[in-house]
Amino acid sequence: MSDPVVTVGGLSGSDCAALAALLLGLSGRAGAAAGHTPLIAPVLLMGRAELAVAAHAMQPSPGLCALHESQRIERLAPLPMDAPLRLSAAQTDGGFALTITAETGDAPLVRLLTRLRFASPAQIAGLTGATFGDRMAGQGATWAKTRPLDAQSVARYLSLSHDRNPIHRDDQAARAAGLSGVVVPGMMIAGLAESLLDAPATTLATRFMAPVPLGAALEMVAVPRRGGFRVFALLGDRTIAAITDLDTSAAP
Repeated sequence: MSDPVVTVGGLSGSDCAALAALLLGLSGRAGAAAGHTPLIAPVLLMGRAELAVAAHAMQPSPGLCALHESQRIERLAPLPMDAPLRLSAAQTDGGFALTITAETGDAPLVRLLTRLRFASPAQIAGLTGATFGDRMAGQGATWAKTRPLDAQSVARYLSLSHDRNPIHRDDQAARAAGLSGVVVPGMMIAGLAESLLDAPATTLATRFMAPVPLGAALEMVAVPRRGGFRVFALLGDRTIAAITDLDTSAAP
């Protein structure tokens, strides 16, 4: 497969605002001023038809399911809204890389690196995640609880992101993949971690560790680190669903 370079209509300012409002509302910060475009906003481009060739390369073989293992997003400059963007897509070892530039420029604005894991239903059923211990929080940690990630909220996210993975939409498809039912998209969890912060982040790196069932409310623990925060997303039994590292040291 040759790496496609395509031009798309760009990020919709209204969609980005809707995404920010959705995440802030779910994180319990609906009254907070968004102030900046969510760092995960470029994910809204991943469902574009122009990237179908690259997306097809990430489809699992029959009998396997694609799991979102990790995601890294690096914002190098402010993203223009509603302006054409050039997307350079490349297949990587176990994933997908996307570089975004302005249509008229050469310097990258955003780099994304998506890693997938192709697993059998039996392997997916065995995913239990690690347990969070209080010592992981350390000093200065901030605790918050999200609102339930209900069907309406997930449907709104899926509409904005054009995420077509059936495990986020259909109980039967999710169970066939080895899950107990529909699960929340991983990037919603990463976006919720970002929405807890008052300062914009320039880099996000998330490891997805356990599925989040539809309707779950998450405990979020933001731990200060040099240059930013580490945010743990916890299920009700304190299973770690995801760990997100956010760099807030040099916002463009």
